[in-house]
Amino acid sequence: VKWSYLRFVREETEDGSEGPWRPAAGAFEGWPIAAKEITVLDPCMGSGHFLVFALPILVALRMTQEELSREAAVEAVLHDNLFGLEIDSRCTEIAAFNLAFAAWKIAGYRSLPPLNLACSGLAIGVSKAEWLRLAEKAAIAVDPGAKHDLFGTEGTLLTAGVEERVKNGLAGLHDLFSKAPWLGSLIDPHRVGGDIFREGFDRLEPLLGTILASADTDETREMAVAAQGMAAAAGLLGRRFTLVATNVPFLGRGKQHETMRSHLESYFKDARSDLATAMLRRLLSFSERNGTTAAVTPQNWLFLKSYSKLRRRLLQENTLNVVAALGPRAFETISGEIVNTALVAVTISSAPGDARLAGLDANEGADAAEKAGALLRGSIALPAQAAQHGNPDQRISVGEAVAGPLLREYAHSYQGISPADFPMFGRRFWEGFDKRDFRFWQSTVKETSLFAGKSLVLWYGIRLQEAVAGGQAYLRGEAAWGKAAVSVSQMGSLPVTISTGEAFDTNGAVIVPNNPDDFPAIWAFCSSPEYSKAVRSNDRALKVTNATLVKVPFDLDYWKEVAAQRYPNGLPKPHSDDPTQWLFGGDPAGSDAPLQVAVARLLGYRWPRQTGSSFMDCPTLGPDGLEDHADEDGIVCLAALKGEAPASERLAALLADSFRPAWSAARLAALLAAVEFTDKSLDDWLRDGFFRQHCALFHQRPFIWHIWDGLRDGFHALVNYHHLAAPSGEGHRTLEKLIYSYLGDWIDRQRADQAVGVEGADARFAHAEHLRATLINILEGEPPYDIFVRWKPLHEQAIGWEPDIDDGVRLNIRPFMTAHPLGAKAKNACILRTTPNIKWRKDRGKEPTRDKEDYPWFWGWDGASEDFAGGAEFDGNRWNDLHYNNP
Repeated sequence: VKWSYLRFVREETEDGSEGPWRPAAGAFEGWPIAAKEITVLDPCMGSGHFLVFALPILVALRMTQEELSREAAVEAVLHDNLFGLEIDSRCTEIAAFNLAFAAWKIAGYRSLPPLNLACSGLAIGVSKAEWLRLAEKAAIAVDPGAKHDLFGTEGTLLTAGVEERVKNGLAGLHDLFSKAPWLGSLIDPHRVGGDIFREGFDRLEPLLGTILASADTDETREMAVAAQGMAAAAGLLGRRFTLVATNVPFLGRGKQHETMRSHLESYFKDARSDLATAMLRRLLSFSERNGTTAAVTPQNWLFLKSYSKLRRRLLQENTLNVVAALGPRAFETISGEIVNTALVAVTISSAPGDARLAGLDANEGADAAEKAGALLRGSIALPAQAAQHGNPDQRISVGEAVAGPLLREYAHSYQGISPADFPMFGRRFWEGFDKRDFRFWQSTVKETSLFAGKSLVLWYGIRLQEAVAGGQAYLRGEAAWGKAAVSVSQMGSLPVTISTGEAFDTNGAVIVPNNPDDFPAIWAFCSSPEYSKAVRSNDRALKVTNATLVKVPFDLDYWKEVAAQRYPNGLPKPHSDDPTQWLFGGDPAGSDAPLQVAVARLLGYRWPRQTGSSFMDCPTLGPDGLEDHADEDGIVCLAALKGEAPASERLAALLADSFRPAWSAARLAALLAAVEFTDKSLDDWLRDGFFRQHCALFHQRPFIWHIWDGLRDGFHALVNYHHLAAPSGEGHRTLEKLIYSYLGDWIDRQRADQAVGVEGADARFAHAEHLRATLINILEGEPPYDIFVRWKPLHEQAIGWEPDIDDGVRLNIRPFMTAHPLGAKAKNACILRTTPNIKWRKDRGKEPTRDKEDYPWFWGWDGASEDFAGGAEFDGNRWNDLHYNNP
């Protein structure tokens, strides 16, 4: 309440610019505290901007209350009111300069009183024994016959007594500051106790000055100076202040030094997950009774379940004054969604029963300026503090509490599977998989839609079971399998889709109704903007937990009515026209990408429902007649070779059978225009557009490969990857057939054209011969045309072109992306018509311990592409671009 009396305005100068602060009329009527008694601490002061901002306000306050001159008020405020701590000594120096400069701007250049700023991160570079040698110096420095009041005892101060007390004080300083570089303002002298605190730092500090004055060596002087600085910092660390205001440091537990983690575990257990939250706890301990702490912090402690004990303590022991949700982009120098912040002000006293906090929501501001405007001009909610206890997990909300049952009374939420090594265990279904070891795997969506996020499969074999047993992977959510559910992508605006009962990944939790009859109402609610808004009012974390998703008010009767109006015939049956979804039926005419689907069908690919897979309310499909167009060996050349018609003719015939009466030249022109090939032919699109668009549509994991020799009028072949990666040597034989039959036929034709002088035949022959040699290199598999799979032991690595389709496109395509056409000018050009955006850099995470003989690449490899025999130490780095010579 006392701060509500403060009202300041800026004086206007003659040129119209803003002048110094002055109190508004009637600002201090009933003001309950003397300005000279206000102490303001910034314990994480950085460059001192909080203190610089507070200086002119406190100067105006003291000028008004005490009728001081501006100059005298500046000196009084620096001496009595402003205090700062900073872990970094360089920042402490910068802050001192900034504060002094601000004072000179107000009162002119002059000598200033010592500033109450100290470095709380000074390191002790000597052992405790060496440090205590200062106590011996103190015994010599103090004159036994002199009068002293250093410890509250007047009269002769005996040397032995001085030595013992100073020794105890210095020992306490050493214990306190030995971890200062890691802890800084987290240090609390009250936790140390003993002689150091009973005697008082303010009494120890002048004694250290005596030691410094009499020091006779550089080493002694350096230690004495350090001790003085530490004593000054310790004095501030042990005080209590009227107002504590700062921007806390943000550092998650995973990035903390072990010293810090141990300290937070011991003293800030309910806030240990983030340095910022632990620092908030420390700020509260700096404040005197009825004092105030104001801080910019992350928002997550306001709502995450892991901080429920912290919230309970804060609500029971303190009074919340202000909670302003700032959200991301609140700092001018930090862009994007990196930090999600809040501004809170807390009074250190139990809240009266009718206490209300001022809640402001600036989450939606686009930048710092918009958020500042929202704080100045936005509406203020005044929820009762007592009502916060009734929120789920005692979450602190900036709005009024909403009464009524929660969604969790009607449904359960489940967290999904975390394999911890997605490149190893995750695939797109079109890459091919063994149905015995793989499961369809629901994933996240970018926007709300009925049936989406259905493109992944999970390698559910023995390797995943081993990872689970070893604690690297987590199988969760089995209770939701086989049930219709709402899949919620747990980041951003929380888009949703319908899960048809498959396994699901850890970034897309599912909500399963307790009563299946309630599913339409729950879907209607979750797919509405109201759902995301309700969840985000509780939880502004970058990723919302699955438990949070059902801790929102839900009016079942109302949403049943909405569902009945929106879906009068019930929810639609699972269906998709998107070929990247496993629900898709495989008909080009019913597809969002008819030309892509037609090429896939021509090359013999069939979608899961065409090969025996079924899904909830979505059965398998029988033949549709297009199977007759499928190429038997999975190789279709753009030119007419080996007695086969050119690809464009075969594709046009398949499209005609798919569209049936709707097929026409106009329909073909419209299809080509839709893929940016207006007034071009089907052959033009196959040569220049198909593969680029194929890679983009299928997430850079192509399953129809366009192999060429680098010339637009040269050799072009579309190859079904599933034939190239077929087991039992079939893939090897498919590549041989491509080399020696199709490419061989093309080379013979170019040789014949050379003989009769056909223009361009020489270049086509040279490029084709180079392609043949390159493909033979891939067939034999010598580096760099080999396959390497980091999760397979050395003796299981492929020798020559013997790919395992279960390893996925990313690893098996490497030889074809490594090979270059003859005379290629582009750095990344390869024998695929367009170079897919695939990288083999190191994957995230660490591999568990592996045998060095079987997995030498996990033993100290540095990422260089070479035949590596293993280093001295295991590091577990997940490199992928290693090459081994064939035995």
